[in-house]
Amino acid sequence: MESWLEENKEYSLDVKRPDGNIADSFVFEMEEGYCVYYATSMVTMLRTQGVPARFVTGYTSGQRVSEDKWVVRGLDSHAWVEVYFPDTGWVRFDPTPSDSRSDAEQAIVDDARANGESGVDTDESENGTWTPEPTTTTTTTTTTTTTDEDDSTSDGEDGPEPDHGNSENPNLGELTGAVTPTETTTNASTDDEGAIPVGLPSRGQLLYGGLLAIGVLLTARRSGILQRAYRAVWVRWQPRDKPETDVKRAFDRLEYHLAQKHRVRRRGETPREYISSLSHVGVDDRARRVGSLYEQARYAGDVSREHADEAVSLVNDIVRGSKRRKPSE
Repeated sequence: MESWLEENKEYSLDVKRPDGNIADSFVFEMEEGYCVYYATSMVTMLRTQGVPARFVTGYTSGQRVSEDKWVVRGLDSHAWVEVYFPDTGWVRFDPTPSDSRSDAEQAIVDDARANGESGVDTDESENGTWTPEPTTTTTTTTTTTTTDEDDSTSDGEDGPEPDHGNSENPNLGELTGAVTPTETTTNASTDDEGAIPVGLPSRGQLLYGGLLAIGVLLTARRSGILQRAYRAVWVRWQPRDKPETDVKRAFDRLEYHLAQKHRVRRRGETPREYISSLSHVGVDDRARRVGSLYEQARYAGDVSREHADEAVSLVNDIVRGSKRRKPSE
């Protein structure tokens, strides 16, 4: 459907709104139209075949004027389509021919500039679209010379520099340069033969211990032990912040707990749909209440301290396996 609309209809901003149903008129009668006509028609066509689809409006990226800045004009407003796929969620489709749309919008900007109209450009957009400069990579070749006299290598007067590029596998030179213990010896006890030196760990021992600790941490990180330990604490304990933040984090904890115990929330599945789908496995009205408070916090932005405390308390009970309390309790 997307391809058919792209290939069989021409893009134009100069069209007259038809009488009656826009999708019928655009598909069967009109030869050209703009994004609203394309998106409306595709949504209607999909729905006639029982495929869930929705009409979406927003903006394209506009004119890029620096590495991290764009100028977005009113004519960059756009309409497209999202189609729902089970186990995947909402997927975007855009049946409007992108090249034709971009050319038409650019022509409007060029005409406005030529006519001296105000509100067309910012200071950054007058000089055209920004493009990244090509990156130049310089490769340095190091020559190592071996001498017959001492069978050693030389790379400059002070020796080779340590490689600091890989934090997970540091160069030994970096560690030995960072760890310089004071070599002190004390006399703990004496006998006929004299003092028995008891010293601090040697440089080699410290280096070995440091490498061993790094190896243990890397092993724990790669095996997921640290992440699981962090999550185990995170899901059971929640510090307090603003009410809205507390409610959202409480729901995040609930969702993580339900994902571990039952299943992960599918892409495109709303919190309400997700919680309702788990009612048959014992997810009760406490979870639904947390979901309701989450919707209120996210979409209305109006939750009280009491709401936040309620959400956190309910999630604490659910995560810790507490039974549902009776109203009298």
